[in-house]
Amino acid sequence: MKEKLPKIFLVLFLILIAVNIGFLDWWIINHRKEEPEKETPLRPSTSLGTMEGQAETCSEECRQLIDQKVSEAREKIPTQKPVKVVNQLPASNPVASTKVTYLPLIAEGTTTETNWTDIAASDFYFNLADYPGAKEVRFIASLQALHGSAKVEARLYDQTNKRGVDYSELETKNDAYTLIESSGIVIWRGNNKYSVQLRSANGTRVLLKEARLKVIF
Repeated sequence: MKEKLPKIFLVLFLILIAVNIGFLDWWIINHRKEEPEKETPLRPSTSLGTMEGQAETCSEECRQLIDQKVSEAREKIPTQKPVKVVNQLPASNPVASTKVTYLPLIAEGTTTETNWTDIAASDFYFNLADYPGAKEVRFIASLQALHGSAKVEARLYDQTNKRGVDYSELETKNDAYTLIESSGIVIWRGNNKYSVQLRSANGTRVLLKEARLKVIF
């Protein structure tokens, strides 16, 4: 038994050594896997420097070639014609043309009276209802102050209602026939009788011709 003990111890010792070696191998392998791999810095190769030198050598030729290609590409691009913009004006409503009717009253008349005096044969009847759509009526006549020494006047007189027709007065001092037109006169309702009247400021002869009514629609 005593002779076998040294052999047993030797075997146990060898087993321990083998276990230790195996453990060390396992530990080293695991730590190598956990450590990040170190990146190896890249070094520029000598071929890059050679290419840079070639680029510097041919830079002018490259620029000329690029310019040529750009010019050719521009020529192939279709040119767009300018578009003409036409502004459409809003359609305007047509303006209705004014309709005018003239009614002759008396060809001529004269007086030297300083008061309003009826001209013979100047009587007429007028009813605004006979002109539907009429917007305005005016009195028109040519007047002359003989020798031009004073003012002379003409007007319409409503014999039915015994009144001078409002805004029908015409006047002048000219020593020549002057065509005068009143503003819109006031016509009372109904078929009324009217006449043309004249007067002179100081007895100067007043002359009248072509008296008429202007009916505006």
